Formats: sequence, structure tokens, C-alpha cells
Amino acid sequence: MINAVIYARYSSDNQREESIDAQLRICRKHCEERGYNIVHEYIDEAFTATNDRRPDYQQMIKDAKKGGFQVVVFHKVNRNARNEYDYYFHKMQLNRAGVAIEYAGQAFDAQTPEGQLMENQLVGMAAYFSRNLSKEVKKGLKENALKCIHNGGIPPLGYDVGPDKKYVINEAEARTVRLIFDMYVNGKSYTEISQECNRRGYRTKAGTELRKTSLYDIIGNRKYAGFYVYGKTKSTPNMPRNSHLEDKDMYVIENGLPPIISIETWQKACERRSEKKRKRGSYRAKANYLLAGLIKCGECGNKMQGSTYTNVLKNGETVRRCYYRCVHCKAKSINGIYLEKQVIDIIRQNILNPKNAITLTESINKQLKETSTDVKAESASLQAKITSLEQANDKLMHLLETTDISELLIARIKKNSENITSARERLQELNAQCQEEISVERIKFLISAWNNVNDDDGFRSMINTFVRSVIVYGDHIDIDMFLPVNLNEYTSDELKKTIEKEDLYD
Repeated sequence: MINAVIYARYSSDNQREESIDAQLRICRKHCEERGYNIVHEYIDEAFTATNDRRPDYQQMIKDAKKGGFQVVVFHKVNRNARNEYDYYFHKMQLNRAGVAIEYAGQAFDAQTPEGQLMENQLVGMAAYFSRNLSKEVKKGLKENALKCIHNGGIPPLGYDVGPDKKYVINEAEARTVRLIFDMYVNGKSYTEISQECNRRGYRTKAGTELRKTSLYDIIGNRKYAGFYVYGKTKSTPNMPRNSHLEDKDMYVIENGLPPIISIETWQKACERRSEKKRKRGSYRAKANYLLAGLIKCGECGNKMQGSTYTNVLKNGETVRRCYYRCVHCKAKSINGIYLEKQVIDIIRQNILNPKNAITLTESINKQLKETSTDVKAESASLQAKITSLEQANDKLMHLLETTDISELLIARIKKNSENITSARERLQELNAQCQEEISVERIKFLISAWNNVNDDDGFRSMINTFVRSVIVYGDHIDIDMFLPVNLNEYTSDELKKTIEKEDLYD
């Protein structure tokens, strides 16, 4: 009796697992009609046939060389391979091992000249189908690029995708992006920026901490200045896709999406990043301006800059004094050290007061509960949408298996797959937003930890965590504070303080 094995495969999660059952049923019937003894069934789920990197397929080739079966049965040629080289290379290996190939769903004898001619045509058609689909997908992506439409994947931090697939600004995330650029152009290092962002509770699009590599990509991304970019990198046969070779078909469209920062800010960031020579210890020589990026002039609305003046006393002692000044108008400079101390004291009195622990906990958990309810509702809706689209694709894939190739069917499958991908990405974002209720003990611990901060790095992190802005007017200073976004953001009157101290001015 002839021993036979069966191989079945489907290519993606968008195809149904039942297609495996259909293939196996047809192949088993084929073996039964010919009196074959089935010794094994090899199955690869969610693996493409455009290459041979399929676990069970490779195992089948290895087992063929050991003997034990004389025939391998596929449902159709496209279940075997969609690449001519792989198909004939592995056919040669099987033939050398004394194993023949048969197809249960396509009636031809590959041992005859006529059957081999038919086999060549079917192998070519399988490869053509795959390459043509890839070509059509790429053509559609390029058309999307010309229209500045989102081309799939997760949008960068600071952006969401609207119903029309255009980029829209996510204001909560955009605040993180602006802070990163402001700090960077003001001379802060990646380490300082990442520490401050993470201590403030800011996260990447995937919900992870912001690291140096994340900051590098953000600062170098032209999209934040309003440039739509598509085809940034390309792959070659001998190089990985991340080799950063610019594609000749790369599209760069100015004003293609809403800018989060000005083009001048982005250019300053690029210029600083391109500097090759940095003096050792240059950051140590600079004063630590704890309010950098937050302090604004109330007279003209522009951001104030930190300045350091060095005075030499009569006894030869050198004294450094730090100020904040507006370079856009003639507003008075302000004593930086004293103002920073006042801001820190206000934070500790009004937010980091142990007496507020219970009130803060209740407010935080109320917000978390409201957010959780919204997240669960949207998640359920998205999951239902994914299930519906997958079922629709199951039916379409079945039609492709049983009818002639239809461009309309392919287009529908591609569109459904894109919608499934977008829905899954949104589900991932929602899962990252889910947080458990926080306990009073945890709030007390955090308050205690913040109150024990006693160095410049800690003070800078505290200010960036709890202060929205510091606006300097002619006779007073407004300090607008808030809680971290991942706890609970609110702007009650108690979190807005005014300083009226004449000795803050120089």
C-alpha cells in the first residue's frame, strides 16, 4: 500500500480555520479513492506561501528525505507555493526522495507532458496572483499618499486618524510632543527629557515609557512640522528594511497634515541634533532652569528664557544669579531661584498635602471608573466590528477558492483587512488606557515620595508634573496647576494660585 501525507495551509487571520477542514476533507477523499494510507497531516495556519518559511512545510520536506511516504497531497497548487523558485526547488527535493506530488482539487497528472504544462500554468498563476495583489496594494498606498491619507499602522504620538483617514491632532498626546521639542531646543538631553516625561506619566502610543530611542524618532519626524511623508525607507535583497535608504518614490508633501510644532522649532531641533562636537560637561556648566518651557510673559504671551549673570564681589568671590526674562518685550526680569521656590512650595501646600489623600483618591477613582466604562463600551463595539469583518472575509475567500479570480473580491478583502487592522490597533490603545483603581495608601506613598524630593532633577520633574503654566504679569504671577493625566486632570480654583511678591522682580 502507498503511504501518503497531506499538507494544508491558510495564509492569514483573515481566512477562516474552517478552510483547513475543507482542504483536509477533499484531500482525504482523494487518498481514499486511490487506496492511499495516510500516515500524517501537516498543517500551517496563518503562513503565506510567497516563501517557504513555514514550520510544517519544512518538517514535511525533512520527513520526506527520511522515507516513510511516497506521495504528498495538496488541495491546490496555491496551497503548496506562490513562488516559482520555491515550488520547483522543493518539488525537486521531494522527487529525489522518491515522493510524488498530487493535487486533490485540480485534476492533472504532473507525470505527463500535458500535466506538467498545466502545472506550469497554475504555478505561474499562483505567483502572479500574489504579486499582482501586492502591486495593487502598493498602488493604492501611493494614491493615498498623494491625498495625504493615513496608510495603515499606528499613527505617530500626537496624532489620531479621523473618519476620513486624515491625520488629526490628539491634543493630550500633542502636549507631550510639544514639551519634548521645547525641552530639546532649550538644551536638555534625551535622558533629562525621558525622565521628566516618564515621571509626569507621559507614555508612547503603545502605553510604554518614553525612552531615548523614542525621543530620537520623535525629534526627527517631519510630520510634527506638517510634512506628510511616505516611502521613507526601502528594502533590498541584501539589506534590512531599517537600513534607512531613501526610496526614489518617496513622497514628502508640505502642509499635508496639521502641524503640532512650527517648522522653525523642528529645524532648530534638527540643527542641534546634527551637531557633532559637544564639550564635555557642558550641561553641568549651565544653570538648571526648573520652569523652562512653562513660564510665559503675560505682557506679550511669548515664553520667557532663563539667563545667568555672574557678579564678582570685592573679595573676589564669584556669585551667579539666575533670572527669567522676556526677549520679545521690555517686561521686567524676575528672580528665578525665588520664583522656583515659591512654585514648589505652592505645589506641596495645595497638591502634595497629606490631608488631601482621601479627596484625591476619590476624585482619581471616579475619573478612572468613567474612563473604564467608556473604554469597555468602545472595545465591545470594536470587537463586534472585527468579528463581522472577519466573517465577511471568510465568505469572500471561499468565493475565491471556488470561482474565477475577481478584482472586485480582492478589493473587498483588502478593504476589510485594512478595517480589521485599524480596529485591532484601536483595541490595543484602549487596553493601554485601562487602569485599576488606586488606593489611599498608594496616594499617601506618592505624596510622601514627592515631598522627599530635594534635588534639581526631582524639583524639575515635580514642576513639570503638576504645573500647566506660569504666567508673569506686571504686578503678579499666575500659576496654573493640574494633576498627572494618568491619575486625574482637573482645573478647580484651588489649583490656580497667584503670587503678588514685589521682591520677585529685579
